[in-house]
Amino acid sequence: MSEPTRPRSEPEIIPPDRSARPERTRSRRAESKLWASVGSQEGARVYIAKPGPLGIILGAVAVGAVLGMTLLALVGAFLFSLPVIGAIVAALVLSTLIRRYFRALR
Repeated sequence: MSEPTRPRSEPEIIPPDRSARPERTRSRRAESKLWASVGSQEGARVYIAKPGPLGIILGAVAVGAVLGMTLLALVGAFLFSLPVIGAIVAALVLSTLIRRYFRALR
């Protein structure tokens, strides 16, 4: 049996307060609480940080806006369906009256 192949690169774990490059000590990476590096390309980094108060407020406003639009769409669909339901009920009542009238003529 052959030996299992080792991965070509291993993940590099650097604590958030340590910078690999001294000239970038005030970078976004130094400010974030958690970051991950994938591969060796500069553009392949993922920064994850806890949201601040403004981020929480904007997130709540976005969720509220989506829920408000959903509620508005549901109310609009309900109001649009009222005349349709009314026309169906009126047609059923009218067909019942016409049927009784023609049965009475027999």
